[in-house]
Amino acid sequence: MFRVTRGGGYSLIFVPAFMWLWGVQDDISNHRIRYTRSQIVERLRTAGYEVERATYANWTFFTPILAGRTIMKVTGIKPESENNITISALNGVFGKLFGAERFWLKNFNFPFGVSIVIVAKKPE
Repeated sequence: MFRVTRGGGYSLIFVPAFMWLWGVQDDISNHRIRYTRSQIVERLRTAGYEVERATYANWTFFTPILAGRTIMKVTGIKPESENNITISALNGVFGKLFGAERFWLKNFNFPFGVSIVIVAKKPE
């Protein structure tokens, strides 16, 4: 990615967070690792990027995902995909929470979340 980014160009990177949140969807998505903020920042700096911003995201889904994945690990339930697991009565609530997170992400860095969003710049 660094090689094809123009000098002075930006990369917007979105990666999964916390290995202990590993779930079926990570296998399906061919993830190899879930990062901590410091791990991904260090990797990008080592590659030559200047990291302008790195924050956890999807914090509104952190507790439900943690609970769901914990239940699956404890019970041995392994669905084909986590995308099929829905509680339709909560879709509207979760949609509003996810939408509201946009405001907070513009103004704050979060200490935890399901994902990490990074804005990295390749030096001139």
